[in-house]
Amino acid sequence: SRVLREGDRLLSIAGQPVTSPSQAADVIAGAVGVPLSVTVARFDPTQATETTVDVQLRPRQRRLADPLITPE
Repeated sequence: SRVLREGDRLLSIAGQPVTSPSQAADVIAGAVGVPLSVTVARFDPTQATETTVDVQLRPRQRRLADPLITPE
């Protein structure tokens, strides 16, 4: 399928090779709301091989709870 799965290994984002997890996080964080083409390597246990899969992502802004503010 064309969604990210646990175990997928990032190969490229928007055609640029992924060189580190922090580089990938920076590219994704800078593309909130913008469609991104991502290529991943995925292991196929039925064939015992790794294949490449292209996935389209649209990163969203996440709001994290403030640990200093408690709900009333």
